[in-house]
Amino acid sequence: EVTEYRVYQCLTGLGSCTLATAIRVAVLPAPATSLDLAGKTIPSAYLVTAVNKAGESAGSAALKVMPPDAPKNSRLQ
Repeated sequence: EVTEYRVYQCLTGLGSCTLATAIRVAVLPAPATSLDLAGKTIPSAYLVTAVNKAGESAGSAALKVMPPDAPKNSRLQ
């Protein structure tokens, strides 16, 4: 059972990214499925991991976040 999700921002911009080239920017308690990115650098790429009692999963594929045409509230979902 997943207990939390960890979100990492890639330090490589929109290029390829691994956990070794990213910094953790948020921890979301499960079952949360979104993160408010207000104040975060956009455009950017993010990785997500899941955590359970066995430990942390491998990082997801990079999720690229681009600014919307008319920014109101940027969210990662």
